[in-house]
Amino acid sequence: MSSIQRLGLLLVLAFLLNQVDSHYNPNVLEFEQKINDSPELKQYAQLYNNYKISAAFIASGGAIFAPTDKAFDKKPTRNKNNDIIIPAQLATKEIVDLNRAPKTLDTYGGLPLRLTKFFNPLGNTYEYYINNAKILGEPELFKKGKIRYQLFTIDELIEPITYAESRILTAYELINEPSAFDQLRVDLHNVISFGTKINKTREAHVFNDPHIQSTFFVPIESLDMFADSRIVNTHVIPNITLFTRTFSNETFRTAATDWNLCVNISFERERYLGTFDYNVNDDWEGRKVYVKSLVERHDHQELFTDGLIEGITFSEIVLPNVPVKNGVVHFIKQALATPTTFLRDNLIELSKSQLARFYTFIRKYPTIFNMLHQPGEKTIFAFTNEAYDRVAFMLESFNSSHQEEILRLHISLQMNLNSRQMRMGEFRKLTSLSLSTDNVLHATNEDVFNRSVLYVDGMGVKARAIEANILGVDGNIHIIDKVLGVAYQTVMEKLQSDPFIWHTYNVSTKQRNIWTDNWAIRLNNTHNNAKFTFFVPSENAWKNLEQNYPSYYKQINAGYYIRNTLRILDRHLILNEAFSVEDLAKKTEIKTLGGTTIKVKTEGAKVFLEWEGIHAHIERPNINAINGVIHAIDRILFKETDMKVSEDEARLSDSTMPRVGQLFIFAAIIVSIIFNRLY
Repeated sequence: MSSIQRLGLLLVLAFLLNQVDSHYNPNVLEFEQKINDSPELKQYAQLYNNYKISAAFIASGGAIFAPTDKAFDKKPTRNKNNDIIIPAQLATKEIVDLNRAPKTLDTYGGLPLRLTKFFNPLGNTYEYYINNAKILGEPELFKKGKIRYQLFTIDELIEPITYAESRILTAYELINEPSAFDQLRVDLHNVISFGTKINKTREAHVFNDPHIQSTFFVPIESLDMFADSRIVNTHVIPNITLFTRTFSNETFRTAATDWNLCVNISFERERYLGTFDYNVNDDWEGRKVYVKSLVERHDHQELFTDGLIEGITFSEIVLPNVPVKNGVVHFIKQALATPTTFLRDNLIELSKSQLARFYTFIRKYPTIFNMLHQPGEKTIFAFTNEAYDRVAFMLESFNSSHQEEILRLHISLQMNLNSRQMRMGEFRKLTSLSLSTDNVLHATNEDVFNRSVLYVDGMGVKARAIEANILGVDGNIHIIDKVLGVAYQTVMEKLQSDPFIWHTYNVSTKQRNIWTDNWAIRLNNTHNNAKFTFFVPSENAWKNLEQNYPSYYKQINAGYYIRNTLRILDRHLILNEAFSVEDLAKKTEIKTLGGTTIKVKTEGAKVFLEWEGIHAHIERPNINAINGVIHAIDRILFKETDMKVSEDEARLSDSTMPRVGQLFIFAAIIVSIIFNRLY
């Protein structure tokens, strides 16, 4: 063969090779072959072959997210034609670096994907999610020259809602285009009703902006909500996309927040409502997920007409994780930030979590449970499962009537108590359903680390509201950490913790010495069935002493004349007996420590103590403790001769002067000596 022939043959071969190379991309075929050969991607491979990946992806590269067969089997596609997932919708325009999470990724199909990095403390590892789907393992990388392709496998379907011509909808378009609801199987009328309220309040731009990725909540029931822009905007968390499997215990501000209003949203799960559980993969499909909104105003003096009430509302997410062009939509039962359900319905919903014990307890007494149907405002103090378990051995030892009394103590049909409408330190009294003469609940807002916290006291048990102001149409539920009426503190511990009688505790412990220590030990004693009845001067009683005997008041509060003070307090104490106010009403006189005789008188339902012309009303009876009972009285059983002291007692008082005073005098003497020497 001549050289010319050889050259011609080489040119022909080069041409043929060039033609083959222009139509054949071995790396892309390898990429597709990997999808087709994978034993766990068979269903996705079928969709991939039906809807070929876009030429732009082949030309430019990127990442593709392929759901496993288990994902298809676990959660069948919502589309009735079974062809909703199109590979281009799950193919990004860039190689994905997991370390750059969180990040929003653009796709060739127009559906933005949200990459999230989530720390799971149970496994002490980071997990990565694309929308609500967990990324399984490491991605596989394929190359052709400078073009790179990634293949990720995921454990859940990503199902965008499409309209005509495969257009990806925004949240606003989804709400207002009824044909999309065939895919969702939600109530058409109620969703459109919410869309009408969006249009009426001129907030369509919040739901329709394609340039801001947000989280939207669309109610499908109970839409008798006030048509106000701020209520509508409580259903949007702007600038962040949140899927249910990556919810944490954080709170997020909604689009309704402004200079005088803060509306936060958080997420909780059915089994651990109130104490978030991080095990996102354990029995996830079996759990309900809730969204909870908290409304707080900064200026309580301003008159508001927007229908927003301060407090908590919550709603079950009935259809989660619907991706849209501008974020994600979660369909929820009821509207947020305004009460749309009754207390009884809220209680039933909360019974699936931290109020299971309370709900079981109240269902034992149908008469009381049915009272929740009655019209009018109500307040329920519902104890947690943990609170019940702490005193279950004692509570279950009570007879049925006693248990019913305990339950009645937790419910008031008198008023709707909302702690957000109370000032810091303010007391409120509520009449409970209890048939006892001591049926009054004492509620107060206390300052805890510059935060207002609601406390309630019933029959001497002070409980903290761990979740206050859960709103209903007919009142509030406050979730508390104690069972009211079942004592768990000693007399001394009760004195120390109750602000209504704390002044007496402060006086009794002002000076630390053998007498006060023994007195405190006595009131803490629970051995040998020790019992006490203590008539404790209330805050009102100490104010009365200050007005009538200001100098004695100052001396007692300064810690002077300890023996005299203890003699006064002993006059208020009965040993070895725990008399309820009902027991006292049957008596004419009692003897207290030291042999003092005190008369007991009744005037209607009120009980009084009389001594040396002093008429003391038991203004707060039956404050129960595990070793006795406290009755708060509005006068101190005191006379001027109580403060007379012998010379020995006066010297003792001088020797027990507060150490700060002694140090001050000592310092003054030293300064005086130094001054005289210098000058």
